[in-house]
Amino acid sequence: MTESAQPYDRSSRLSVDARAIFERGVAAVQPAALISRHVEISAGELRLGPAKLSLEEIERVVVVGAGKASGAMAAALVARLQPALKPEQRLLGWVNVPDDCADQAEPVHLHHSRPAGSNLPTERVVAGTCEIVALVESLGPKDVCLCLISGGGSALLALPAPGISLEDKRAASSLLSARGASIQQLNRVRRQLSQVKGGGLVARRRVGEFISLILSDVLGDPLELIASGPTVSDQANTAESALAVFTELGIGLDELPTSVRTHLHRSSESRAAGEQLTQQTVSPAMNVLVGNLTAAITAAAEEARARGYEVLTEVQQSPSVTADEEGVRLAEWILRHGESAGPVCLISGGEPTVRLCPQPGLGGRNQQLALAGMKTLLEPGRNHQTNGSLPDFCLLSAGTDGEDGNTTAAGAIVDGEFIRRCRNLRLDPTPYLQANDANRFFIEQGGLLSTGPTGTNVGDLRILLVENRQTAGESS
Repeated sequence: MTESAQPYDRSSRLSVDARAIFERGVAAVQPAALISRHVEISAGELRLGPAKLSLEEIERVVVVGAGKASGAMAAALVARLQPALKPEQRLLGWVNVPDDCADQAEPVHLHHSRPAGSNLPTERVVAGTCEIVALVESLGPKDVCLCLISGGGSALLALPAPGISLEDKRAASSLLSARGASIQQLNRVRRQLSQVKGGGLVARRRVGEFISLILSDVLGDPLELIASGPTVSDQANTAESALAVFTELGIGLDELPTSVRTHLHRSSESRAAGEQLTQQTVSPAMNVLVGNLTAAITAAAEEARARGYEVLTEVQQSPSVTADEEGVRLAEWILRHGESAGPVCLISGGEPTVRLCPQPGLGGRNQQLALAGMKTLLEPGRNHQTNGSLPDFCLLSAGTDGEDGNTTAAGAIVDGEFIRRCRNLRLDPTPYLQANDANRFFIEQGGLLSTGPTGTNVGDLRILLVENRQTAGESS
């Protein structure tokens, strides 16, 4: 059975509210709204964030980029720019996007580069990246390059370092992910294995203006980590810092592909010997943050308040917390707030990690989190407190991009009725959690949240809604 065989079917009022609150958060970070806010044209002047450029002096506008939201960003940018340019002023470009991107941005080419539900680079990604590099290298003194970066850009902008095959780079990334690497750890390694990450893309430019518009999916919005920072130089990121990641995760260097291990050792030895790579002296890119998780949380909170909820918000502080741990914590939050005087909403943002078993099934961190929370609520010692009953509640966990792990579901949604049904059927989610196969559980029992591609990506949102604890109607 495929995941599309079991549609989203939660229909309680809390579940309906949770989805509406989630959708309001996603709507707030749609590229069309963000681009219109940060790209202004008036009196012959193009303003991009703090940058101000005379339209008369521009010969070409070259648009490049990569990411899950970069196609929609390109479409919005073209709609904004094209009417303001003269016929002799060329607008062109190349942006790497996932296969399920439905946007059109002509004359900017949107290059469909990898399958939906996958987060590893493909040969199509590498081919597209070569096109992007060629455009950046072609910039003239009167050209403006606008680089559109969003979450998912690390897998959609890839040009392995010399001597490293794409297969070996993929193997290293998969190994890190399987051991629960955080986005910070992943990108410390990715930048060392790439010719375009860690400021490598902007370093290809010789002349011309270069402005990067960035939609963040990383906690705290560190620009060097978003899509591994193709337009942000990070001198602190070295081969030694990449090698340290494997030590931190307990990965032996003998587990790495030979080409990866050799490249990192050579880079480290060259640095120790005082050798420096010769780089052209160019002015850095101007990097403009156009949207982030905070904007989505703020809008979601407004929707929750409008629906009568007392609202609490939080952003995940530790990038190393696992989806299982976060699911347990949020389930315990539900139980603690079951005695609240009125309906309460917690909006939580951030991306926990998943430690994969040797042969993982289907699912992502949101489905894993929701199933771990469900398991906690099913435990007799946890869910029979105070009045001996569960509160009315809903837990929604989903990616703002509409994808979760190796599936095309956005995440999952669990409510009190779902828990009661699973308890009556004496279902045990433990084997599914251990096998990283939460997707199969939710396909079989219902509970998948499927939105389709949203056109944006600022990370994950969890919406928790709780009303007064029921005083009857539940049994052990």
